[in-house]
Amino acid sequence: MAEFLNNETLSDITVTNPASGAQYKAHKVILASGSKYFLELFVSEDASKINLVNSNLIIQQLQFEVPKPIEVSGDHPDDIVSKILKYFYHNQDFTVIENEITETNAPFIFSQAFVLKAENLKKSLEQRIIEKILNPSNCTQYFFESIKFKSQAIQKACEDLIVMNFADIAQKDKGTEFLKELPFDQFRNLCAADNLYIQEEKIVVDLIEGYLKHRENLPLLDEENPLKDWSNLTQAEKDKRLEEEKKQREEEKKAKDEEEKKENDEFAKLDELGKIQHKWRKKVVEIESKAKERLAVKRLNKAQKTELFKTIRYSFLRHEELLLMTMNPVYELAKNFIVEGLSVRLDSYETTLKKELQINIEPRVYFEPETNKTINTSIDTKGQPMGGGVGLGNMFKQALAQKQQSPVKMNQNHSKPYANYYERKIDEEREVQKDVLKRGVIGPAIKNMFAESQKRQNQPNQLNQSLNVFKKPTDQLSQSMMMLPQSGPKPPQKNLNNSAILNDYLSERPTEFIYEHDFDENGVLYFLGSFGKKKMWQNPHLIGQVQAFTSSLGAGTVDNFVGRIATNCRTQNEPFSYFGVDLGQGRSLLPTCYTIRNRNSTTHVLMNWHLEGSNDKTNWEILDRRIYLGLNDGDAQLEEEQKHLKQKGVASTWGVDTDIYRELGFEGYRFFRIIQVGKNSSGSDNLALSGFEVYGKVVRGRFP
Repeated sequence: MAEFLNNETLSDITVTNPASGAQYKAHKVILASGSKYFLELFVSEDASKINLVNSNLIIQQLQFEVPKPIEVSGDHPDDIVSKILKYFYHNQDFTVIENEITETNAPFIFSQAFVLKAENLKKSLEQRIIEKILNPSNCTQYFFESIKFKSQAIQKACEDLIVMNFADIAQKDKGTEFLKELPFDQFRNLCAADNLYIQEEKIVVDLIEGYLKHRENLPLLDEENPLKDWSNLTQAEKDKRLEEEKKQREEEKKAKDEEEKKENDEFAKLDELGKIQHKWRKKVVEIESKAKERLAVKRLNKAQKTELFKTIRYSFLRHEELLLMTMNPVYELAKNFIVEGLSVRLDSYETTLKKELQINIEPRVYFEPETNKTINTSIDTKGQPMGGGVGLGNMFKQALAQKQQSPVKMNQNHSKPYANYYERKIDEEREVQKDVLKRGVIGPAIKNMFAESQKRQNQPNQLNQSLNVFKKPTDQLSQSMMMLPQSGPKPPQKNLNNSAILNDYLSERPTEFIYEHDFDENGVLYFLGSFGKKKMWQNPHLIGQVQAFTSSLGAGTVDNFVGRIATNCRTQNEPFSYFGVDLGQGRSLLPTCYTIRNRNSTTHVLMNWHLEGSNDKTNWEILDRRIYLGLNDGDAQLEEEQKHLKQKGVASTWGVDTDIYRELGFEGYRFFRIIQVGKNSSGSDNLALSGFEVYGKVVRGRFP
């Protein structure tokens, strides 16, 4: 069908692009097959365009303007209609236009598809936006567009991104100001989210106060308007108000009638085609009005305010914060909840609650337990309060032990009930790793997976073969590549205390970071981002604890490299691209293993790299080398390992052979980088990573 696009052969309609004025010869049956809007138009209006002349059926060719899309933020591209027609004329095959869908034009194409009621195109666009375009930087814009266009899939994806990246979003320009414009349901859902990434509950209190104050100057609701309260009026006053309301209704009806008459007069002047265009343009205006109404800023009624106040975790507010809320008129309807919050905090030794509470006393997922906390809000299955003052690592061990013994199990939908808070946090960690878990390759399981490849890659003939896949370096890397250490893949080390070399030299050093599983809470970057596990983790680059750096930036932001979420972060297409991190002046670490995460894509995957360390950011030592491209030769095991590395957003952890420190010394390193030393899986030089963590022993410096 593609050859019939903009072809006069059998064409029975000309459509006009409202943005550019371009006209296209088209076919009603093809347009109707892809768009319910066109189907309804042609079915209801075509009869008026068919005439019998001399017993011959003559079809007059229509000239019809495509309805304008609903307004979205940004500059409107001119080629939206051509892309949609191309999609229709390729039998609605989305692959023919998917590479033309960009972050810039996607909202406009989705808007046009929404107006045209092109359901198949909308579904394909939803999938494309969620999988390839949506990220923490643009999720707020797409959140509003998804509400406007009733896309539940994009809305859910945006909500998840906002919740998980809330701390980072709050630090950007205008921060959380966008929340004030959200409709009630979406704002309430964000405030109620168990996994909202915040450090303290006071943040939610301030957000709700700002949300309500933003609506203070809107017209009063009937339930708030004293003019609507007739309970204390005399009969004479009631009669007077009834007369005033009757007069107001008559004036409104008169104005409406005059407007309709004026519109009808204008309509009568139109020709037959113009009347059709006007009628259907009016339908689009109604669609647009309803879409904008979904984003209208509205005053909240008492029931909505009460529902919003229930999202606050009052028992996790400080005593003085609760007292201040009682004096704030904004929280007049929340006083009962505030009292319950005070009661929970003060009644710390009760093993059962005297009455059923209205407030939610469960902590949010990312709240860190207070080391010396005496208030217990979690009750175990025997009705006993969970003890406080236990180290975080021990608490996880306790939770795992309780999980095996407890009759309370998590249901299939990953929702309540949980035995305790730490059980839920463990499940949250597992949810982040669910793609890896399904394949059983995290933690110690990786050791078995890579054991055979270690033997193979240590063989000299395969090492020589691996070196042949690289182009000859043209810079200072030439020397380092000629001195590649003879080391193959090593399994991640769960506990590297057995290294006699390190222990002899660093026996007096108190601090070390020991790997347990990919992106656990035991790494250096997590420790620095959480101020020594005393606060909620934040990206350590954004809070100044470390400095991420890169050879170039093609997508994403440099802080993504030391983040914990899979995003689209990559360098430009340059040989020997790298991402790195500066631990900070005075800090030095001897690494024992490290974790890297692929970006949220299966293309341009890192397959050949070095981990390098430096103390001046100029002279680099190779600490670990990995070669995975061009080595399989039909080897099933290596193919499996390559397949694992190419998974979307997958994390993998790699051990450093600590014997190399006999030669390099034990001074440790301040700077670390991952440098790509060959082509990626797509044959280009872009380095794509969205996560890095490092483990080892501290040589010097304060951490944090």
